[in-house]
Amino acid sequence: MSALNLNASEKQDIQHFVESIHKVEQADKDRFLSNFAGSGEAAWRRFIKGGYNHPITWWIGIFQLQMQMGMWGHGHKGAASIRANDLWKITQPLRDEITGKVTGGKTPILSDIVRYNCKYRKADIAGRLLGGKFTNYASTGGEVRQ
Repeated sequence: MSALNLNASEKQDIQHFVESIHKVEQADKDRFLSNFAGSGEAAWRRFIKGGYNHPITWWIGIFQLQMQMGMWGHGHKGAASIRANDLWKITQPLRDEITGKVTGGKTPILSDIVRYNCKYRKADIAGRLLGGKFTNYASTGGEVRQ
């Protein structure tokens, strides 16, 4: 069963929540983000976590693609297709923003995410970039590409 199989009431609750977020004062949003970002975890630790999480999530993607192709059997292929479809639906607002289809004064989600991460998650981003470089190096058998 898909995690996004919501009844009408649940969908309405989510819509109400999203609409109420857009009405919040910018100072309140900034205060929330500041509190949310203040995990108290040291930057070096977040850097290391970002580095070692990249290869893990890379492999998760590889397994997902294999399952979608049916390499793990019909049951896993169906489950992977449902996950892919759910992810496609969830990311629709981001694709709309990228293609310029956002209208009606909606908050630019993608630019908010980028600004937030650049302000509060520099160590995590640097770790993920280094993890990505290592993963690419390892997945090509140690071949260095420029």
